[in-house]
Amino acid sequence: MHRNNVHDSTRQKELMVFCFLSRKNRILNKTFSSSVISFAVAASSSWARISTLVSCL
Repeated sequence: MHRNNVHDSTRQKELMVFCFLSRKNRILNKTFSSSVISFAVAASSSWARISTLVSCL
């Protein structure tokens, strides 16, 4: 019983840290998602070039 409580408190701390980090990274995530979208647009427009690049890797 005691072990479960310790585990729960550890999970709560992890969630708190995760929420804190996600709050800090919200601006960064917006920048990242916009760059991902622009990359997807560029990839769809030049898919043959990227598939060639991937096959070379």
